[in-house]
Amino acid sequence: MSEISEEELTKTYGGSATSAYMLLYRKFGSLKNEGGYKISDEHAPQEILESVKKELASLIEEQEKLEKKSREIPVHIYSNGREQQKIVLDKTVPLGHCLRKIKQTL
Repeated sequence: MSEISEEELTKTYGGSATSAYMLLYRKFGSLKNEGGYKISDEHAPQEILESVKKELASLIEEQEKLEKKSREIPVHIYSNGREQQKIVLDKTVPLGHCLRKIKQTL
């Protein structure tokens, strides 16, 4: 394996229909075990930091909503073959509390 110039790359690969493919390798040093490259906040542009913080907050909020929704159990209460009420229970709440909530709604 050896490094090639940009000119050699263009000549070899060149976008020609006869070219099949070329494997490209990127050297990855000892930072692999450290979780990647790290830049301190003081060296990053402020607008990028703000953008990343907003995106992270948005992702956390979305994750919390998804987790809450995954814990929901919709319960439909019927009387005489017709739905009378719908309540939503939480899977993490003990069964006794859920039964009391159902009784309170009746």
